[in-house]
Amino acid sequence: MSEVLERVARERVAFLQREATALAGDTEGFLIFARENCSFVDFLSFVWKVMIHRLGCGGAPAKLFLEECDLLLTLVSVPEQFLSQIARVWHQRALPEELAEPIYAEVQSAQHRLDDLSRDIRNSQQRVAKPPKVSADPEDLKRRINQADERQEWLPLRDVITRMRQSGSSKQE
Repeated sequence: MSEVLERVARERVAFLQREATALAGDTEGFLIFARENCSFVDFLSFVWKVMIHRLGCGGAPAKLFLEECDLLLTLVSVPEQFLSQIARVWHQRALPEELAEPIYAEVQSAQHRLDDLSRDIRNSQQRVAKPPKVSADPEDLKRRINQADERQEWLPLRDVITRMRQSGSSKQE
């Protein structure tokens, strides 16, 4: 992840941690804090999409990608903790329904997106950390050799050398 995105993400984490107690005290502050956490989930999802796009356009070294995934998982843990706490105390609060219902639906959606994001990051980490072993299937290899023999695709070395000499002498002329 670029240094700018990392810096912005860390600043937002620090903001959320600072405001957790300040905003959560009153009704409006609680709703604002819930909305800020949902917004941060959107930001982290965007960062993940950028990482995946970059990976598809030529990639990144595996070590760097794994480090970025670790950082992203660390950043994901902050809104994950706050959103679960918000959902747990939501119904204990006296919140105006016209404001609270859409934000509560957004909180639940953000929790699901965060779970999906965490799962996607971990799955990608596992795939990058353990690349698949590439090896030829012995049976497939035997079948292809037999097909090449049947079609007489193999040339004796003597014929190959003769052809190379002929093409070399024609180039000199």
